[in-house]
Amino acid sequence: MKKEEKWYKYMTKITGAKAIAKILKKFDTEYIFYIFGYGVPNREIEDEGIKMVLTRNEKCAAYIADGYARIGLKPGVAWGYRGPGSMNLAAGLADGYWSSSPIIALTSATQKSHIHKDSYQGLPDIRHFDEVTKWNVDVPTPDMVGHILRNAFQVATSGCPGPVHVNFHANAIFQEVDLPELFGDKAYCKIPAKRTRPDPEDTRSVVKALIEAERPVVVAGQGVLISQASDELIQLAEMLNIPIATSNTGKGVIPDAHPLAIGVAGLYSKATANQVIQDADLVFYVGCKTGNMVTCNWTIPKPNTKVVQLDIDPEFIARNYQTIASMVCDSKLGLQDLIIMLKQMVFKPAKKSQVRLKEVERIIKVWNEKADAELNSDAIPIKGHRLMKELRQALSPHDILVADTGSETIWTSLFYEILTSGRNYICAAGSLGWSFPASIGAKLAAGDRKVLTLIGDGGIGYHIGEFETAVRYKIPFVTVVLNNMSWARPPATLKNPVNFAKIATAFGGFGIRVERPGDIAGAIDEAFDSGKPAIVDVIVDRKESGYVALLTSGSWISNKKTNFSFK
Repeated sequence: MKKEEKWYKYMTKITGAKAIAKILKKFDTEYIFYIFGYGVPNREIEDEGIKMVLTRNEKCAAYIADGYARIGLKPGVAWGYRGPGSMNLAAGLADGYWSSSPIIALTSATQKSHIHKDSYQGLPDIRHFDEVTKWNVDVPTPDMVGHILRNAFQVATSGCPGPVHVNFHANAIFQEVDLPELFGDKAYCKIPAKRTRPDPEDTRSVVKALIEAERPVVVAGQGVLISQASDELIQLAEMLNIPIATSNTGKGVIPDAHPLAIGVAGLYSKATANQVIQDADLVFYVGCKTGNMVTCNWTIPKPNTKVVQLDIDPEFIARNYQTIASMVCDSKLGLQDLIIMLKQMVFKPAKKSQVRLKEVERIIKVWNEKADAELNSDAIPIKGHRLMKELRQALSPHDILVADTGSETIWTSLFYEILTSGRNYICAAGSLGWSFPASIGAKLAAGDRKVLTLIGDGGIGYHIGEFETAVRYKIPFVTVVLNNMSWARPPATLKNPVNFAKIATAFGGFGIRVERPGDIAGAIDEAFDSGKPAIVDVIVDRKESGYVALLTSGSWISNKKTNFSFK
């Protein structure tokens, strides 16, 4: 009898809904982006001081949580209703999955007794999350709430971060149960959650490979930004005289003006980066998954080039390239260990590395000189090159640019200059229309920093309803629409051109249209000064999309070199 009393002394009778709210609070959740429905415990969550942000659809709830997670470096939480709502939410997780974003996706499912009975909106709310999450779990009873939701935060933020999905049945939300004291480990409120050091032998192998290489190059991915390891990577590169390229999602690892910065590599890239990688005898991938975008469909580096990798996830080591050395660890700690070992060796780069850097400097200079003419163009319709220059001048080094997929990622990868290292730039990993709702979350995480999203007239059409969400919650950010009335492809010309500035005004925000390059700066300033969600609708040259810009920048397209010459 005494044992029973002692055991119950530490138990509390509580509903699943209250348990969910308390666990979310334990993990420092600030916002939940959601669509209201039966089973979403608004009252209990708000009682814990968590803000509920009602969106226009579940897919956008996921995108907003994604933008919040990438800029805040902490989990973003999205909640969707059952059936069609859960399918919308799952669709919104793809970009976060590709971009290693710690999103906690929650759904309210039907009660267990209604399953397989043709109930209203009754769908299996688990299977469609399998391909876009690290962990996908069903919670049918309230006694499971505590440890499952706690584990969800741990999985989302551990190792290579990523989305998780927890499906709460009505029974789990509304029923009462006796639960022990609820707790959460604060280490999993952010990314990276728990850092891991490499095996010392692996570190020695990588050091040996780097110092023996004659023409090494680093390709840094978003893993370096997630680990906040830019300073360490730059220090290592300076010790070894190694140029640094980045992936599209790794843009921001190194300032573009740094002598060792060679730009974004791959399909949406600068000719400078691809040229240096193609000429390298060793490529060191750091926090980079070596997918098709950063390798031009695995055509660069050239065959038989030596490859070294450092990644938090062993599954990405040697997935696409045979490696001669590798390190499985957190990027920051792994780079620190490389630096320490090099210092112990009193290593000095060979003189021939200086000769190579002179050549790298030359090709960067050639590229910049050819780009300058376009960046300063006064042509009408406005060229995308000129718009990139104006965006850079409108934002401070620490302000945030959010680029949509496709043409907008191309323009920014080529011509938007990063002035300081860190996550001041994020881009879609493949979901058209993502950047517009993602910027709402980015602004909520950014504090006083300005947020500007770059999107096309095709992309903004996907989720423009979320402009009302931004107006309703007074979330000020500026959207610049590249309006060429053609989805960036002349064959897809829109016969009924849209004035997006007027749409912004109709929603209660600020809108302005720009048709002359000299008016861009003033329009962006007005938009930010309005203090409202704003759209700057820029009429750009239909014949010069980002894809056309790739031809003049010298990137590879479909495995073929373009017309750029470094002579």
